[in-house]
Amino acid sequence: MIQKYIKELLHEYNCVVLPSLGGFITQYISADIHPVTLKITPPAKEIAFNELLGNDDGILITYISRDMQISLEQAEEMVKEFVENTKNNLQKFNVYLIEGIGKLFYNTSNKIEFLPELESNFLEDSFGLGEIFLKPVEQTYNAMDKIPPKSSRPPLRRRPLVKKEEAKTKELKKSKSAPEGDQENRIMKPAILWGIVMLVLFVSSAVLYMNKDNKSLASILPSFSGRQTNKENLSSRVVSPTNTTETANIENVANVTVAKTQKYYVVIGSFSAEANAKKLVDKTTSSGVLPTVINPESNEFKYRVSIAEFADKAEARASLKNFKAKYGNGVWVLTK
Repeated sequence: MIQKYIKELLHEYNCVVLPSLGGFITQYISADIHPVTLKITPPAKEIAFNELLGNDDGILITYISRDMQISLEQAEEMVKEFVENTKNNLQKFNVYLIEGIGKLFYNTSNKIEFLPELESNFLEDSFGLGEIFLKPVEQTYNAMDKIPPKSSRPPLRRRPLVKKEEAKTKELKKSKSAPEGDQENRIMKPAILWGIVMLVLFVSSAVLYMNKDNKSLASILPSFSGRQTNKENLSSRVVSPTNTTETANIENVANVTVAKTQKYYVVIGSFSAEANAKKLVDKTTSSGVLPTVINPESNEFKYRVSIAEFADKAEARASLKNFKAKYGNGVWVLTK
């Protein structure tokens, strides 16, 4: 009977406490697709158990009292009997199964651990959603389907076969029948092209020689010495040494990248409601520890309760063993 009420409350609340035994904590898990089997798993609530949450918050007793229409004292007695029965089974058989939720058992350190039942989904938004297996689309292709029938094909046009000797005789006749003017043009075109190439090479070499020795074009081309030359000296166009030193003194600005520092928090509880997170803080604070509440960011909707903060990820993971021994296997590391 108590198992039924625990299961119903886990659909509505993120934490259900069994006095003097521990508390069940739920955490949201997004949908996932397996890369090999292509299995799509819907979003769900993952259940963890924390042995340190033993203080009664009154949620389970009040829920039983309202549903069964009995007094709070009677509901409290029922919860106590269930807790005692659970502890006795754990001592006797080392395991206790809570139907529809999971099983509790003792580990080698004589601490209570919890193994959730994977078939149960306590997220109301995923009600009715099951696992889906994707099947790749198999495309069948028949190359013969694209070949048109013979009746619809256009007739092939075949070129007439010409013998090599006949082709040569035709070319000789064309060359003999060509006019003399065309033959002269064929001879003159290569000569004109070579003349243009030589002129371009001569002018370019003259410019290079002039720039090297600061000579004027008139000294290299004597045929144009009678014409008026430029009175400006080419040496006046040389850049002064002061300008080159000024350009050499330009400072290089190095791009500075500011590394973003990350922090690593050891989380013992995650809640959708801020009030539930503060309740866990109050319970943990009473034992001498000062936890903190991490508010959700824009892309989150969970209030996390952190028990410790680290600047190094390796140190945060190394501390998990001690915190899990104290607060249960529901402890994990959050990166911010």
